[in-house]
Amino acid sequence: MADLFRWLPHEDTLELLLVVSVGVSVASGAAWLLSRHLRNAALRHFVLLVALFSCFALPAMTFVCDAAELRLISIPVFDEQQREAAADCGHQTDSAGSCTPSCRTCASRSVKARPGRTEVTSWAALSSALAITPTGQRDLAAATAPEFNAWPVGITAPSLASSRGIIVAGMFVWAAGTALMLARLTYHCGCVLQLRRSSRPAEVPRLETLMQEAAARIGMRRVPVLLVSSRPVSPLAVGLGRPAVILPERLLNAVTDAELQDILAHEIAHLRRGDHHIVLLQELAAALFWPIASVHGLNRELWRAREELCDNLVLMGRDAISYSETLLRVAELLVPHRPARAAVGMVGSRGELERRIAGLVDPSRSSSTLTGRTPACVVACLFAATSLAISTVRFAASSEPPSATAGVTSSVPAADAADTADSELGVGLTDFSCCPS
Repeated sequence: MADLFRWLPHEDTLELLLVVSVGVSVASGAAWLLSRHLRNAALRHFVLLVALFSCFALPAMTFVCDAAELRLISIPVFDEQQREAAADCGHQTDSAGSCTPSCRTCASRSVKARPGRTEVTSWAALSSALAITPTGQRDLAAATAPEFNAWPVGITAPSLASSRGIIVAGMFVWAAGTALMLARLTYHCGCVLQLRRSSRPAEVPRLETLMQEAAARIGMRRVPVLLVSSRPVSPLAVGLGRPAVILPERLLNAVTDAELQDILAHEIAHLRRGDHHIVLLQELAAALFWPIASVHGLNRELWRAREELCDNLVLMGRDAISYSETLLRVAELLVPHRPARAAVGMVGSRGELERRIAGLVDPSRSSSTLTGRTPACVVACLFAATSLAISTVRFAASSEPPSATAGVTSSVPAADAADTADSELGVGLTDFSCCPS
């Protein structure tokens, strides 16, 4: 049993993990709620992106603050009942740290009779119940104290084992889920790499001309590589290696040149903004913090803001009705196919097409593609200050509990000692404190 408790995580480690979980929940939840009330897609995307970076920075900030012993905020986890119980007891300690015989409450509470067994709350009560001599009491305490001294004061042995077991089980489930999601992300990255290797360069002059026009329309100086795949995939913007745009072969002859230019412009906009890197960070955050629901909400809103910004870049040289028809045409041709998690594409998750087209034809739509410097600084400073404040949060007891090794030296009434002597095999060590609450 002692070896098992040594293997379990230390309380400080559990405290840091709890602080990180709370910080990630606060950062992602606040960004998700704020994004629901912002109509500017550029500002909304920036808020969500800063929150995503805060989720990755919080673990490092928390451990650095703990190493530097920077603890500005302390949250009490114990109430004042322990202090009140000790005050009502009115106990006094001698030079050895034990309660004096005047502590009648301690003596009366040290042995509690229950059907079938006796609960002993101190070493002195145990020795009194078993009629152990002072010499035997010291030997018993020396032999068993190492195991029980490691237990927190005020927590019984069974409750400690069960609570810490639940925590360790939860950590194991969290780690197992993270490993599975990371394996899934690795699989999707491999699929994208294999798709890129199996694709061939588009050596058609018409496609090369459309690619150059789309890049000039978006404002990207270096034209990405245009690849054509025989697989039934949706249009993709891939950043693993040199940035490239992958188009399905069946799409080339099914759309007009204007629609094809819209598709290329949208994918080039993803590459210009670096969305192929952000989507990997989103999947990594979803894997590391998968039990936190607000992180998945943040990723969903970030995807919507990203697509809205790329649509705004396309609308700079295209009317909303024609572009909406292009989206509908692509969705009809490639309805069963969706982009891999390691890449960004024109067609998103199911059920978003109607929402996206409704936003395109909305006359009150914000066509901004950049975030102002002042709002960006305010948002960044706000999230940085909040993350730093959460990193300095620690949990502490509001009142110091009594000593765990203090014993009661007052003798238990002879009748009680005689009754408990008959139940030596039913003795339960439940709470080693001088004055239990």
